[in-house]
Amino acid sequence: MSNDINELREVLFGTLRSLKAGEMEPAQARAINDTAQTIINSAKVEIDHIRAVGIGASAFIEGDGAAHPSLPATPLPMLSGHPQPTRTGTKTVTKIAEGVTVTRHRMA
Repeated sequence: MSNDINELREVLFGTLRSLKAGEMEPAQARAINDTAQTIINSAKVEIDHIRAVGIGASAFIEGDGAAHPSLPATPLPMLSGHPQPTRTGTKTVTKIAEGVTVTRHRMA
């Protein structure tokens, strides 16, 4: 096993084919799906970390491991803007660097 995104796709599509052909029980397919979701969530955290620090490579998703100059090299500060009411909830705009803001929308 190569333990990367391509391998995961092969397993998931194989599971789908087996399920459609009646060769696999739905409970077994559900267990495979739940495990795949855990792997995907773990990879998302890994990618978020790479983006936050600006360097690194994912063992799960292919990449060159080079620094990403458009991303900050230090962790972002905690969001500290004040929520503003909108038609559908609230909006918080926070300045994180000169000319850079984060806008966070929350639905009511």
